[in-house]
Amino acid sequence: MKTETQYDRLKQRWRRAGYAYSAPQWDAPIDVVELLIDSVKLARTEPDLFEAGATWLARFGDVVPWRYLLWTARQRCSHKELAILGCMLETSDRFAGRARYREACNTLHPTVRIERPFPLYEGSERMPEYVETLRRHADAVSTRWGVLVGDVTARYDALEDEAVVLARNPEWFESVTSHGDVEKSALRFIRSEPQGLSKSELARRCGVTRSSVHAPVARLIRQRKIEQTGSRKTSRLRMHPTQPRRSAFQGLGAVVQPQAEPR
Repeated sequence: MKTETQYDRLKQRWRRAGYAYSAPQWDAPIDVVELLIDSVKLARTEPDLFEAGATWLARFGDVVPWRYLLWTARQRCSHKELAILGCMLETSDRFAGRARYREACNTLHPTVRIERPFPLYEGSERMPEYVETLRRHADAVSTRWGVLVGDVTARYDALEDEAVVLARNPEWFESVTSHGDVEKSALRFIRSEPQGLSKSELARRCGVTRSSVHAPVARLIRQRKIEQTGSRKTSRLRMHPTQPRRSAFQGLGAVVQPQAEPR
């Protein structure tokens, strides 16, 4: 029996996310941030994951909390992997003809240190003439990030209908209906920390000023998605008891449901 690889599992998760890989569909909720980071980390050996990610982001990017994505990627990715992520985000904007991720790319780019452009597919490094050809024909996006991706095109034909994908992944509606990325990312940060976060720490992780998180936090509190506990000096932002809480130690969309209050 063939052993299932990480690449096989990624294709299954992408299938559930709406990208038509020829693989069985993943049978559990998926975390789009984890999916993107795992794909970036494997893209040098399986470069089709780059094209899949950029194409999917061009259509479904509104469900991604990019501030949470960047913060998580910085904890887990090498400089080359961060460069691939930035290149993927900017390529998705090129595919979509919009600047959804301009701020994300401008935020990420100064932290990425690539001394010499490298081919996306690491097997190409054994073919110096081919790498030189990639370097000569690199477009502006590849040049900016130092990632020689070659000829990449949007595979919209591989994407399922949006209504079908959202119906299959109802947990995405929370992101789609958020008021901007600070609110979207704030909810993810708070959900990932069972002990809660201070407003100052939340602002630091989002990369914005403390005053910038005030309105999104107030809106989330009014919606009873989060709550603020403690005194003014020691207040913490936590998920509201009525909301599912994502465990910081469970991946691939695992969700811990709140315990019922005693009668």
